[in-house]
Amino acid sequence: MARLEGVQPQSMAEAQTWAVSAGLSDGSAPEAEVTRQQLVTYLWRLAGSPDTSFALDPYTDAARIAPYAAEAMAWAVEQGLMNGTSAQTLSPGNVVTRAQTAVILARYSERTGI
Repeated sequence: MARLEGVQPQSMAEAQTWAVSAGLSDGSAPEAEVTRQQLVTYLWRLAGSPDTSFALDPYTDAARIAPYAAEAMAWAVEQGLMNGTSAQTLSPGNVVTRAQTAVILARYSERTGI
């Protein structure tokens, strides 16, 4: 994400410091796996936390989205950054796979012109 913003951290520690200073993360668990809802929340914050009124009602697991990530998840689906893991589920608490991360980042970059 730092590189999407033109920042070239020289180490993971520098990347972590950047993420905290940019307000994307609190930096408390740099070794932890990232969930789908966390990834799109980072990107939503990077995009300036845009408002959305998109409803996630069709997804049966929408109630499992953490409160901090609810608007970010709605924004990510609305923007086409993220699809459901099925027609009815978003799997917000699942660890985001490398492939999912690549697709989400590519879509983010494409939509923001980065």
